[in-house]
Amino acid sequence: MADTFPAVQSRAVRVALAAALAVVPILLLAGYILMQAFGREDAMRDALNQSFLTRTQTQKVLSLLQDAETGQRGYMITGDDAFLGPYLVATNEIPDAMSELESLVDPAQAGRMRQLRRVADGKMAELKLTISMRRDGRTDEGLARIRSGVGRRLMDEARTTIAAIEGHQVALLEHRLDEAKRARRGTELLTGGLFIFLALLILGAGVSILRTLREREAISLRLQEAAARHQAVFDSAVDSIITLNPSGSIETINRAGERTFGRKAAELERRDLGVVIELPSKGEGAFLKRIGLTGETLRDGVVIEGTGRRADGTTFPVDVAFGSMRLSRGLHVVAVVRDISERKRIEQLKDEFISTVSHELRTPLTSIAGSLGLLKGGVAGPLEERADRLITIAHKNCERLVRLINDILDIQKIESGKMRFAEAELDLIQVVHQAVEGLRGYTGRLGIEVMVAAPEAPLMVRGDADRLTQVASNLIANAARFSPAGKPVEVSFVLDGDTIRTSVRDHGPGVPEVFRSRIFSKFAQADGSSTREDGGTGLGLAISKEITDRHGGKLWFESETDKGAVFHMDLPVLTPRAPRAIEGASTFLICESDPQAGALLQALLEAEGVRTELVTDLTTAETVLSERAYAGLFLDLNLPDGHGLDLLKRLRLQGDNRALPVVVVSLEAPSPDDLKGAAVEIVDWIAKPLDSTRIRSAIETVIQRSRHDGPLILHVDDDPDVLHLVGEALGDAGEVIRAQSVIEARAILAARRPDLVILDLGLPDGSGLELLPLLKGANGEAIPVIVFSAQELEDGAFESVDEVLTKSRTTLDHLAALARKLSAERGEENP
Repeated sequence: MADTFPAVQSRAVRVALAAALAVVPILLLAGYILMQAFGREDAMRDALNQSFLTRTQTQKVLSLLQDAETGQRGYMITGDDAFLGPYLVATNEIPDAMSELESLVDPAQAGRMRQLRRVADGKMAELKLTISMRRDGRTDEGLARIRSGVGRRLMDEARTTIAAIEGHQVALLEHRLDEAKRARRGTELLTGGLFIFLALLILGAGVSILRTLREREAISLRLQEAAARHQAVFDSAVDSIITLNPSGSIETINRAGERTFGRKAAELERRDLGVVIELPSKGEGAFLKRIGLTGETLRDGVVIEGTGRRADGTTFPVDVAFGSMRLSRGLHVVAVVRDISERKRIEQLKDEFISTVSHELRTPLTSIAGSLGLLKGGVAGPLEERADRLITIAHKNCERLVRLINDILDIQKIESGKMRFAEAELDLIQVVHQAVEGLRGYTGRLGIEVMVAAPEAPLMVRGDADRLTQVASNLIANAARFSPAGKPVEVSFVLDGDTIRTSVRDHGPGVPEVFRSRIFSKFAQADGSSTREDGGTGLGLAISKEITDRHGGKLWFESETDKGAVFHMDLPVLTPRAPRAIEGASTFLICESDPQAGALLQALLEAEGVRTELVTDLTTAETVLSERAYAGLFLDLNLPDGHGLDLLKRLRLQGDNRALPVVVVSLEAPSPDDLKGAAVEIVDWIAKPLDSTRIRSAIETVIQRSRHDGPLILHVDDDPDVLHLVGEALGDAGEVIRAQSVIEARAILAARRPDLVILDLGLPDGSGLELLPLLKGANGEAIPVIVFSAQELEDGAFESVDEVLTKSRTTLDHLAALARKLSAERGEENP
């Protein structure tokens, strides 16, 4: 690079030429300065003129007020309207005079102008009042009003305000005069300085030429050394380094790239990057557009995952870090390519390990924690004091281990982007109460009372109830851990605009100063000496912050040493929707296009003691179904504004009417495809003409179904300990039958139809999900399913699953309560 430099003489000539060219802008700058000086003189004349006009206008306003007062007093003394001339003139001219004055005064005088306008308006109002008193024959009263001094005080205030305005204008003018003087002196100094600088510049140019000759050789040597260093770094780098032109063609590639792709640099020059790296395409067009990059994104650097391709055709995963390189020929691109095969292998091993931890640890821990909980609850009878104490210690440490495993799995899901959120409209107050209730045993052991101060009205948010309960539990448990015994943890709510702030305050030592910057980091814990024996995992706050961020909120804290800490969770508020009016839950809706047939059907139904409503088209039917709840729907298919099956398909997608029993009454016979996969229950398909026996049977099917003595619950799990513990927890909730494999569960389902299924996923002969297609009731309705497994099941993966509970994260009491609820709801649907 040094050899490309011009000769010493050329360099000296260029320096001299540069110095000569510098003279031109200096002269232009001097001319510009002089023009600026002339402009300031013009501005000064304008300022003088404006100041004069302002003072003239203030005197005009004052004169008008005085004239108005003179006319008023003449009229008050004589009662002659002729004296009101000055008053009337002032009344007409004062508004315009005030507006003109406002346009002239300095904007900083806005406050005084408002005061002057107020005083002027008050003065004119006072004059008008006394004049009206004189006109009404209340002369004495008017004179008394004048003697009271109200008008004189207003006039004095007007004079004072006008004097202040004029004083400000005078001061402003003097200030501008001083500035003009200083600017003029500055211009003189600057102009002289420029000419002195010009002389020095010419002298310096000569010196620079001589210095350039001496430095050229040193610079050339340094450039050669820098080029050699850069080439050495380029060739010795472990990662492949490729430089590209804007079209995506390879210009250079280092030795690591030659080894990685099995191709020589000469073989790859001017060839497209796609020869060695396949990148995700973002569309058609130029190279950067195809991979979704711009000059702006390249400036800060960006990493894209792609696939490398060797000369022998084998492929491997790569990370490609793109950056910009601006050369004289325009924007070029640097691509640093790293083989991530080993990282992918490690990630797969980590996922397999996490899966193993999830199944092999959660399942036995669930059994251990459940057994200890049942023993503490007295299932096996009263315990001796020593045994009770040992079981309490074991149960506490088991719960601690469960929390650690759950937190590790949660943070892994967050980092991998696999954490899913089941959004719903929630009352945040209820979420907090649920968290407090779940921690009652823990806070009770610590001697901490949790005090919740909540408004009566619900505070609605949109979010995942379980995840938000997890955040609230983490904050409350953390506050309880650091609070001294006997001091409460206080939870409060503040509705601030469109944000709900939930605050958890403790009375502990506060967050140490050195710890505050990393409090939301993974495995971050304050000094262990200041915490209780029952410490945390160091992951709770990190998980809570991620969950809060995913809900569009913010988690932050305030703390003072020895004065405790308060953690705030801010979430966007959701205005609750008005609940839908539920009327006539025992009423049947009839949708029949023929009014006579509809009247006949009404008569048949009402003869059976059933209330009915009749509509004749799909639009009206859909409207009333969205407004009220019905026990069932009698539906004709041939309707004036559509086909009845279209309404069935739409009802299938509506949560409120998804399980609405439907009786089809039509001249058409059903085809096999009509009801394929239908989620809306079809009780019967009655052909016209109407058969009263069939209608009576359909009503009985909907209203008077056969009753169970108690719900039948099928529990499928390969762990006999879990089967036993769940059976103990369910107690008398119903009859529990157990299966330890897919084959055993299939045999039970072939013989009996349960009211509820509790399903594990990992079974010795397959997945529990294989049983889902078999879980239909006698009439084809879906049987409620609770997945209770150590494996994670993504939310929404299967619509036929009612709840997904994770072992070690869910207590047996919660599982039992949910099982009772779902089986009771099914009993109400099928009495």
